[in-house]
Amino acid sequence: MVYQFALSFFLPLVLSLLVTPFVIWLAPHIGAVDLPDPRKVHSRPMPRLGGMAIFVSVIFSFMIFFLLGPEMPYFAAGSVSKNSVFIGALCLVFLLGIWDDIKTLNPGQKFLVQFVIASLIYLAGFRISSVTNLLGDGTFDIGWLDYPVTIFWIVGVTNAVNLIDGLDGLASGVSLIAVATIGAISFIREDFVTATMVLVFAGAITGFLRYNFNPARIFLGDSGSLFIGFALATLAMQSSTKGSTIFAILVPILALGLPIMDTILAMTRRFLASLLPDQQEKAGSLAGKLHGMFLPDRKHIHHQLLSMGLRHRHAVLVLYLVSCLFGIGALSFTFFNDVNSGVLLVIVACIAVIGIRQLRYKEMAILRNGILLPLYEWPVINRRLLKGILDLCYSAGAFTAAHFLAYRDETLLLQASFLYNLAITCSAQMLVLYFAGLYNASYRYLGIGDILVIARNVAAAVALPAVIIMTQPNPYPFAVFILAFYF
Repeated sequence: MVYQFALSFFLPLVLSLLVTPFVIWLAPHIGAVDLPDPRKVHSRPMPRLGGMAIFVSVIFSFMIFFLLGPEMPYFAAGSVSKNSVFIGALCLVFLLGIWDDIKTLNPGQKFLVQFVIASLIYLAGFRISSVTNLLGDGTFDIGWLDYPVTIFWIVGVTNAVNLIDGLDGLASGVSLIAVATIGAISFIREDFVTATMVLVFAGAITGFLRYNFNPARIFLGDSGSLFIGFALATLAMQSSTKGSTIFAILVPILALGLPIMDTILAMTRRFLASLLPDQQEKAGSLAGKLHGMFLPDRKHIHHQLLSMGLRHRHAVLVLYLVSCLFGIGALSFTFFNDVNSGVLLVIVACIAVIGIRQLRYKEMAILRNGILLPLYEWPVINRRLLKGILDLCYSAGAFTAAHFLAYRDETLLLQASFLYNLAITCSAQMLVLYFAGLYNASYRYLGIGDILVIARNVAAAVALPAVIIMTQPNPYPFAVFILAFYF
């Protein structure tokens, strides 16, 4: 077993070290060169055919291992048809990347081809058929949604790796950490078929990183980033199906945490940027805003780190550290029980939010950047009816939350007595707020006196239904109304 695992890593490693210098020589001769422009970090033409070295190392290693047969039993143990489709899909993705490296394609063309290839993988049996049930125990079958979820996962992760390929060694190093995480999880779950395949990719990427780390002699290119991203998406998906905890589906998400986070952040901030007052005319219609979410820019996480004063190599090392932390989080889910996993998930989410805040994206500060200002020009915003509907929602939410905190039993929220008291509360509170004249006032400058008037009216709005409900045979604890007032 040790011999097989060692060979699975070192054979593609040696091949990658030998093939990459040849690819560095070949790339300029076929036009696969990345020229400098204002959006890019490098200042001189660079060969961008690195994916060829990784592809040749991986595919050639697979061929040798399949020919060895009994000497490599874990490769022979997998489904022949399933593995054949996987390798065929990898070849198609690599060809797509080569085409894009030589002749740049638009996003629509790349997405279409990726959609077709992901569909082939789905038909071969690689799919996400169940997800974590966050409202209960275990997982639940998503039925016919497994197709769109699988396609979204594969295409999303494939392009996520492509998006972070902006600094020397960044995409290849982060991918290596993700591959190591998926491999470790596969070993823990005794999924040795997936583990040995992951080792092949780890060896090929490690050999290539020797020439790709700063100062790089060759770039990964779309031939490499799309190829690695597609492989990571498929192998992570395959590994997650072996999980036994309810958080199994979150493991591959954390293992690929950095590229996924950068992708979501990029699309979100681009859309928010199109809503800024000074960008409204430039962005155009809603279709234009959505299209802008997929256009490249120079504001990815690694770009922000450089703008904050970090040197090229230091920015890459910082993101390596972030990827390692995500990987540790993914590994932790394989050991923790459900409660500890939930706590860990909250901690990871909080750290991610704090980290994003440190990047100082002005688009994300929606309360300070003017994005919300156009909303106040809508006539509907200034109508009393809308204000009343919002207050009605707040009233119902406050009473429901107070009731739940007092009794700690969500089943009581479905009983007729609660619904009856909820209707009384909302009706009485809306009447008090209306006759108090709050909807006749317009507050542009809010002073202490105004706040006291509002607080007094809210207290009266809570007291009226409290008096009505407390006179009933089964009155509520007074704490319910105190909580409702604060809410």
